[in-house]
Amino acid sequence: MPWQVFSIEDIKKDREFGPVLDEAERLKVINEELTKKNTSLEEEKKKATKETQLINAKERLKAVIPAGATEKQKAFITRQFKAEDMEDLSDEGLKTFVENATKEYSEVARMLGVAESQNTEDSGDDGGSGGEPSSDPVADALKEIVGEE
Repeated sequence: MPWQVFSIEDIKKDREFGPVLDEAERLKVINEELTKKNTSLEEEKKKATKETQLINAKERLKAVIPAGATEKQKAFITRQFKAEDMEDLSDEGLKTFVENATKEYSEVARMLGVAESQNTEDSGDDGGSGGEPSSDPVADALKEIVGEE
């Protein structure tokens, strides 16, 4: 083997091997530069993709909410949604969020003793207008949680 007989300096000075070693060194430097550039471009791509998903997330969330959801459920899910805090903003990630938010809504409704199948704005049985507070404190608390006025 040549490296066992000659030092690396002698091999670099050789007119046959010298240019090959120089070219290999030059290509190694170019490869490292391109690898760094590729890494930075990949990070920029991820950042741009995340920003695009953040912008579109609210609209896509509305499409993922089940058609049978009540207005209160929709309001609760929308209010709970914080796109910036989510890792996965894909349709599957949004579906998972909606499922979890629906379960949380059910638990809150159950704790407050409110039937979640109500589709009316005024959950009281008194037939009063929606603008006046109802006489049911549980319904008022639920309205306060979901942000209804």
